[in-house]
Amino acid sequence: MTAPTRRVTTSAAPNQDNWRSYSACKNEDPDLFFPIGQGGPARLQVEQAKQVCWRCPVIEWCGQWALETRQSVGVWGGMSEHDRRILQRRGGRRTFRPGKMLASDHVLTYQLAQFLRLKAEGRTPLQIASALRTNVQTVNSVTRKLQQRTAVGAGVSA
Repeated sequence: MTAPTRRVTTSAAPNQDNWRSYSACKNEDPDLFFPIGQGGPARLQVEQAKQVCWRCPVIEWCGQWALETRQSVGVWGGMSEHDRRILQRRGGRRTFRPGKMLASDHVLTYQLAQFLRLKAEGRTPLQIASALRTNVQTVNSVTRKLQQRTAVGAGVSA
């Protein structure tokens, strides 16, 4: 007869104590999330870091932690230093909710592939807005932001 085995159970979902172990960035180079400077290369690095964040299952935990602990440097929860300052200035809210970001940032974060596909198909801004359930102003804002990123990536100042 064998002795009964004791099963060790672990939390199947992230919580405030273990969320870091679920992060998409844990296997990335930490330097990616702490760009030096403000210019073109640093902006591109911030965008690359945010892309890692945007696929992260614990983006909300990370963003909340960054706001609560007032992280002043680096990319946390898909937010740059600048993004966190803006969020804190807007009423001093310390609760991070990805759904409460600017509409254009939401499209860039969660609907970029669909946006780019619709643009490539030659859809009008109104058609794109309808497909993404947003407005034409947001579509135009996203277009401008993408053009600025392209100009920065090409070394052209916008």
